[in-house]
Amino acid sequence: MTRSPEIRAAMRHWSALPLRLMVGGGFLVHGYLKLGRGVDVFAAALAGLHIPAPLIMAWTTVTIELLAGVAVLVGAYVTLMSVPMSIVLGVAIVKVHAQFGFSSIKFLAVTEAGPQFGKPGVECDLLYLACIAALLLLPPDPASLDHWRARRNLAAGFRRLWGRGDLALRSPVTEVRDVRREEHGPVPLEEQARLARESGYA
Repeated sequence: MTRSPEIRAAMRHWSALPLRLMVGGGFLVHGYLKLGRGVDVFAAALAGLHIPAPLIMAWTTVTIELLAGVAVLVGAYVTLMSVPMSIVLGVAIVKVHAQFGFSSIKFLAVTEAGPQFGKPGVECDLLYLACIAALLLLPPDPASLDHWRARRNLAAGFRRLWGRGDLALRSPVTEVRDVRREEHGPVPLEEQARLARESGYA
């Protein structure tokens, strides 16, 4: 079905919404699960991967996943949050998933316990990184806090620029007429009409 240009333009404003909901929600869920199982358990896993200071790194990872997940979920400071999120994903790729190849879904067999899958590769991490990159390239969607912060900052900038409404715009014709009056006396009505036509105000 062909959509009108107006509908496509309106939909483009919301392009970032599904991406940030997926990225923010995914990070939030991962952080919540680690916290629920116990950060000590996650720290032990990091120690097995030879990550230095595993307990500190475990708490750092969980904190990033929770805080950055909430921030991206509501669309707040997405650009800033993308840095620690990308670092967490990069470490996961290098230290955990790269050794298992690309695919994150490796179907092995069906047993009495149900479907059996192999260890996940880097596919899911790369998809998260691609979504984060898209969020950095796209403007904030209208439902995000970044969008409302940008609008507020723009309005504040206009208020400062125009002196909170105290600065009145003056016509260029008036400016020319004032200069002529100072130098040569009052400008005749015929000359005022000519100046207005030349300036596009008549």
